[in-house]
Amino acid sequence: MSGKHKVSYKSGMEQRDFIDELERLRERLNSFIQPTPLKQLEEGLWAKCEYEQPTGSFKIRPAFNSILSKLSEARSRGVVAASSGNFAQAIAYASRELGVKSQIVMLSTTSKLKIQKTKELGAEVILCGEKFEDRAKMLDEISNRTSAIRAHPFDSWETILGDSSLGLEILDETSDVFDLWVPASGGGLVAGLSYTLKHFEPAHRIFACQPENNSCLSGSILAGKPVTVDRVESLADALIATRPGKLTFPIIQRHVSACYDVSEEEIVAALKSLWAKYAIKVEPASAVAYAAYSKYAEFYPKRKHLLILTGCNIDEKLWMKLISGS
Repeated sequence: MSGKHKVSYKSGMEQRDFIDELERLRERLNSFIQPTPLKQLEEGLWAKCEYEQPTGSFKIRPAFNSILSKLSEARSRGVVAASSGNFAQAIAYASRELGVKSQIVMLSTTSKLKIQKTKELGAEVILCGEKFEDRAKMLDEISNRTSAIRAHPFDSWETILGDSSLGLEILDETSDVFDLWVPASGGGLVAGLSYTLKHFEPAHRIFACQPENNSCLSGSILAGKPVTVDRVESLADALIATRPGKLTFPIIQRHVSACYDVSEEEIVAALKSLWAKYAIKVEPASAVAYAAYSKYAEFYPKRKHLLILTGCNIDEKLWMKLISGS
């Protein structure tokens, strides 16, 4: 997380002097987060390889920041979070590294791989029903009973700020103006990135990318307010929030240029192409960014394009099945 890009406060933000805290964030995360590569895939196309993080996902950034921001309380009371998998593993890993007890509430439909990995990292996993309402109820029950601090996967300032650390890292690696393609769901990552990057260079364009099966963000942008969509299964099982965050959505409205949806077929095609062309193995949620880029980048010529490849946590048999088309 060490870097040269110096932050200076320039503009306000609701409830928090966001940019003013980024240097303190860098210092806080410096011992725990190592920079990931920014790889050139071909002429004009680069990828930020967050799948190379220790837990195979960018979620390690908001996980560490959520706990480090309240470390004393976390060590005395523990931490509890609700997650479909990647944030769960990140919280489990960060908790283990920081000597904190962690409890993770997961839907019963969460992939067995992500449940297993979370347990292996030392967290206690509590399974609930199949609905987000079940998960929220269980999270409330545990939090009230144990007084554990809550870590939100996308809609807290600690999470958004942690995600912003990725923006600073990108700015350390390139001074070019670029278009950024970001997988999105509840909006924590794209909110943190868009606010940070646009602060330093308004000419950057940030595109949020979602599976069509979960279009809560694009639907909210069209409606001009957060809307809730019905939950539909998607291969991109890390992008399953049915409503953008109260904190994230205003930032996205202001700083994200567009939100693009892609089909399940386009996600699979992107997954195959990333492997065939670049030998990059990622999970479907990561491939959403490449799918959107492949579909829409022709409308944005003569720009440098950056993909955020967010994670690689996918069952090996499922990945092989998708790649082979069987």
